[in-house]
Amino acid sequence: MPEVSCTALFNLVLGLSLWGSTPVFGAGAVEVTYDRNQDHISVRASDATLSEIFAQLARKAGIESQMAATVTADRVSVDQPARPLVEILRQLLRGYSYTVSYRTDASDHKRLTVVTILGAAGKAAAASVLPPVRHVAVVAGHTRKFAAQSGR
Repeated sequence: MPEVSCTALFNLVLGLSLWGSTPVFGAGAVEVTYDRNQDHISVRASDATLSEIFAQLARKAGIESQMAATVTADRVSVDQPARPLVEILRQLLRGYSYTVSYRTDASDHKRLTVVTILGAAGKAAAASVLPPVRHVAVVAGHTRKFAAQSGR
């Protein structure tokens, strides 16, 4: 029987145990998958900024995301399996003040369209860093937007 060093045996066992395993998910990496039919999304991020996560979320789910400049650089690590979009948003935005807007389509199906992150909960965001506010009125199934009136 040939002699095998402990180091060679260890490397062989380690190599076999890692073969076929998931690659290492590095810092700043973001992976978002979206199933439009079920409105389910999965999010995997390691020390990524909220703006990086929401850029992919917006692109994949077809939603608009707006956020105060004070939170764009906040770092988040998350590993959420496919679940309804609203549940994932609740998990991601725990500890933040935010609003969501919906649109109702012709078949009376509500669809999330806009997420606005205002800032960390309990801290008011400066008005200058927020997108212009729109007031929405829903009348008999029709949505109308009105530009916010400013005293300036």
